[in-house]
Amino acid sequence: MFFLQEARIDKMIVHRVGNKAREESCFFSEHVTPLSDDILSDLLRAYFTAPFKVEDYHHFYHPDDIEFNAVFTYTRTLFQNSDSFYDVSVKLAKHLFEQSLHPNIKSGELYVVLMDGVVVDGNETQAIGIFKSENKDTFLKINVMGSALTLGAEEGININKLDKGCIIFNLDEESGYNALVVDMTARDGEAVFWKDSFLKVMESKTSFSQTTQFVRFASNFIQHDMPEHFELDRADQVALLNRTQEFLKSKDLFQMDEYAEEIIQQPEVVERFKTFQKLYEDSRDFTFDDELEVNEVALKKNARAFKSIIKLDKNFHIYIHGNRDLVKKGEDEQTGMKYYQLYYREEL
Repeated sequence: MFFLQEARIDKMIVHRVGNKAREESCFFSEHVTPLSDDILSDLLRAYFTAPFKVEDYHHFYHPDDIEFNAVFTYTRTLFQNSDSFYDVSVKLAKHLFEQSLHPNIKSGELYVVLMDGVVVDGNETQAIGIFKSENKDTFLKINVMGSALTLGAEEGININKLDKGCIIFNLDEESGYNALVVDMTARDGEAVFWKDSFLKVMESKTSFSQTTQFVRFASNFIQHDMPEHFELDRADQVALLNRTQEFLKSKDLFQMDEYAEEIIQQPEVVERFKTFQKLYEDSRDFTFDDELEVNEVALKKNARAFKSIIKLDKNFHIYIHGNRDLVKKGEDEQTGMKYYQLYYREEL
């Protein structure tokens, strides 16, 4: 577990980074940002740390050698020598600028923060925060003019809406450090920019990531792959999703073969399940452990993957939470319209 509530901002600096593709420029602050005001420090700490709620750890990597990962080498330098703070912050800003090649990437402020008092698994350590604000909100400002109150408008940063961020803990340097990453604005061609181009991080293998990946894998298999190879209607899919969710809730540890035997059952479908697992792992450069530990936080966070809803045109939604045998599907011979029959004992 990590705790950021008592983190102390030791040093901070703000640079402005433009979009290289649009031939925008950068502005580099000449000095670190003074933080003599405790209220401002508390506000900034909350702004930087609030989005990080779960142990979804990542680590830096590079396909050739991790020494070629710019953010990894810069942060390692800073961890080893805090006097390098200013030089490292400028290098990070320049690296971000070089990766801002998609025309839709917004210019914005880059905050580089050195934090003390971060607690991970009961041990206090240092952390480096790299954050970017891109979007501005308009705020009303009330002024006193003589005997009257007047209204004005100012543009500023909403401290409840961090756009992009990364917190790097000074732990497991040999494995590329432990890092938490958020990107609240990723979409379309921008989606790979923060994580893949600038930071170049990949998800670490933890119980959280294993559970998250398994939920996505099982959901994809049931809702997309199975219908392509076997006769499976939406009610059958929902029933399998419900059974998968209950299976995970009842387990602390499980193996893929155990899941396949208890939930998938049919030999020909199990065979396809194993093939799809290989395809899924290869496409994501991710391998499931032989024995998977179920992470309850990850299970709750990804609960939407188990959508137990059948949508019928724009008229009806059927929620199925229990016995699949109480739902029958048919087709009216006269109209050609499909229908469901639902069997129940009483209305609740």
